[in-house]
Amino acid sequence: MQTKTLCGIAALFIAISVAAGAWGSHALTQNAPLYLQTVWHTAADYQIKQALGLLALAAVQGFLSPRLGRLAAPVIIIGSALFSFSLYLLVLTGTPWLGYVTPIGGTLMVAGWLLVFAAAFMPKRFIKNP
Repeated sequence: MQTKTLCGIAALFIAISVAAGAWGSHALTQNAPLYLQTVWHTAADYQIKQALGLLALAAVQGFLSPRLGRLAAPVIIIGSALFSFSLYLLVLTGTPWLGYVTPIGGTLMVAGWLLVFAAAFMPKRFIKNP
């Protein structure tokens, strides 16, 4: 994924998570039970952490295996979106099946970061454009 695109997506995720965190701190505290507030803040917390990780990935992707490095970013982005937005929607709608989507997102986030790990330690002979 191009550095510019990756930075743009990360910035959007940061903006959404900051807005969601602020909204959750003000609007949810008046209307929602404590456990739903916790779920909401977990979504915002993970979203901003993944976005900051994506910014770091954009900064170092030139040092990674091109193939694995390009694959990692979309996996992390999709995972973060599934994880956080399923929790946001779960709180807003009360739709219980959304809770089944959350672990899929979490698994994709872990898989994406494991791809970054593998891309960082891939032997140089497998890297086409160092």
